[in-house]
Amino acid sequence: MKVKNRRPLSRKQKDAIVIITIGALLGLLYPILSREYDDIGAMLNGVIIGLVGSGFIVINEIWLNRPIVRQMKFMPLLIYKSILYSTFFTLTIILVMSSERAIKAHMGLIDFMKSGGFSLLVEDDLITIIAYALAITVVFILVYQISRKMGQGVLWNFILGKYHRAREEERIFMFMDINNSTVLAENLGDVEFNNLLNDFFFDITESILINYGEIYRYVGDEVVVSWKLKKGLPQAHFLRTFFDAKRAIHRKREKYLEAYGLVPNFTAGFSYGKIIVGEIGEVKSQICFFGDVMNVTPALEKGCKKFNTDNLLSEDLLNLVKLPAIFEAKKEGKIEIPGLESATISAFSMTEK
Repeated sequence: MKVKNRRPLSRKQKDAIVIITIGALLGLLYPILSREYDDIGAMLNGVIIGLVGSGFIVINEIWLNRPIVRQMKFMPLLIYKSILYSTFFTLTIILVMSSERAIKAHMGLIDFMKSGGFSLLVEDDLITIIAYALAITVVFILVYQISRKMGQGVLWNFILGKYHRAREEERIFMFMDINNSTVLAENLGDVEFNNLLNDFFFDITESILINYGEIYRYVGDEVVVSWKLKKGLPQAHFLRTFFDAKRAIHRKREKYLEAYGLVPNFTAGFSYGKIIVGEIGEVKSQICFFGDVMNVTPALEKGCKKFNTDNLLSEDLLNLVKLPAIFEAKKEGKIEIPGLESATISAFSMTEK
């Protein structure tokens, strides 16, 4: 199978395009609902406010996305963002509408705001416009935060019914596990070990996302990540995820040593294959994957200890990917696959040059 080596848009770029487009359309919607079709100024105001507001959201949510904010509890985070965006949108709306009225009156902006024209603006539909913008903002924040909590694309997949009927896909999987987790839990205690896991998963998330990985689930001290072939194969993004994660943890080693007295080590297994994807459950629905690859990949991760390596890759996946020059493969041996009768596969470890 040939996969084009064209770099797809990143998650951040996709989110930015969607948010800005929706912002411009919602900005245009208000004058349409107000039956101001023939007022070019009102239409232009709506588009400008939508673009500026959504641009601010993109900068704050996607490009800055400060760790201290990302780790806030859900309700304080919702309140904080509501206040932040409400203030910004209110000031933006006042500035844009005042500028438009000042231009029409052939006045400077400061002179207009000192004049009676500004009072008339406030008495007009300014408050209604601000209320419209704030209502949309609160709904956006709520949906965006819920979507983040559910996982990449999960909310929209449910809404669109993408996996309401099970379908077959080919995906790459990575099972990544922290080493010696039982010993760590005993030494640190349950609460501190949970804090360690939370910090670890938080610190490697960006490495997953920038390489187009989709976090499927967390199971104890393990994270399961998947890629569609068109996302994971170009430039070996699935492999880069692992090595980027190693560098991310290494950069934070001082934080881990101060907080826990250790730096977590981890291993990963990689494989690919056909899976069945579908919605499961009624009261608590989730999107689940089924297939042999879900047995093969964790077996590779567990096999890392046998070959004294921190990663193992299945032979069929190695044959599928065009390895960048930075990676070097080494054949380690055979791995038995639990759950598959008499099944063994050849395993390879990967190193960066």
